[in-house]
Amino acid sequence: MNYRKKPDISYAIEGGKLIFIFDIEGKGLFISKHSCLEMREKATLAFKAALPLTLTQLQEKFGWFDDLFTILTNSEYSLCWPIIDDVDADRKYEWYFLRPVTEQAAPQMHELPTNFLQLQGSLGNIVSNWMKKREEFGPGYYLYLGTRRGVKTYTENLFATLVWGLEALHRRKNIYDSEAEVTKETVARILDKIEDKSDHDWLKNRLQNAYEPALWRRIFDVLHCIPIEGIDEKRLEKFCRKCAGYRNQISHFGAQRQDKDYTTFVNELRRYSDAISYLYHMLILHDIGIDAQIINSMLHSGFYSYRLRSAFVEVGLLDAVSKPAQTVSS
Repeated sequence: MNYRKKPDISYAIEGGKLIFIFDIEGKGLFISKHSCLEMREKATLAFKAALPLTLTQLQEKFGWFDDLFTILTNSEYSLCWPIIDDVDADRKYEWYFLRPVTEQAAPQMHELPTNFLQLQGSLGNIVSNWMKKREEFGPGYYLYLGTRRGVKTYTENLFATLVWGLEALHRRKNIYDSEAEVTKETVARILDKIEDKSDHDWLKNRLQNAYEPALWRRIFDVLHCIPIEGIDEKRLEKFCRKCAGYRNQISHFGAQRQDKDYTTFVNELRRYSDAISYLYHMLILHDIGIDAQIINSMLHSGFYSYRLRSAFVEVGLLDAVSKPAQTVSS
């Protein structure tokens, strides 16, 4: 039996190179007394920095890749401990440091929303986009990733964190809002007509945030960018208004309205948290350059599509019986 080693695949990314190194491993490969042979191809992901980095900088880079794999695999599985290759000393060191590590098993092939074969041609751009946008959007990404660490939290905390993240993302993306511009001009026109300075200053202070988009509008504008087929715009708006209402109840009153008991409120909040989390994940995938067809297959034909569709049906984004978009392929 012959095995021909695959050539390494290299991608130029910001700050260095990303290299996939292929090899084989198994039992009995080099010991002739074994009566059986197990052989498995493996791929090692290596990062080669363009310039020397400190251990602190390397740890930060590793965290970025760990986060990226959470996004690409839709899994809370933690990457294995990295190995530092000291080329000059011809030595390798397994590197341990303080970091959160989950106990979740590695995802199986059929559980992944995408795979290397689908992304091979564009992976360099995807990684570069991730590194750039993670820095650019900051809390708009951190707050979502903070919910994917395998740490259990109260439903109210989870929901509020997801909505805060979308709000932060809207602010960082600086999405244009024509209604806000009209309101700003109206406020300025009214203020110009007030002659008394004290009245002018008082009203100006009271209206300084009048032209800020409403929370539901911020959520809508961000989620509306996702190229999802099958979700009606009016349904999305209704969903966003409900999310904003729940967030305001939690932030301003610390609890549900008095016309609902706590159990009902939490169960409903959990359904909305699930839907927001799925949409948030799709949004980040879209941001970093994952093809729209892959994103739609997650909802319409992927292994976990029933989970996404059920979550969207629960909050009114989809009907219980809905035909998948004809343009989506498995």
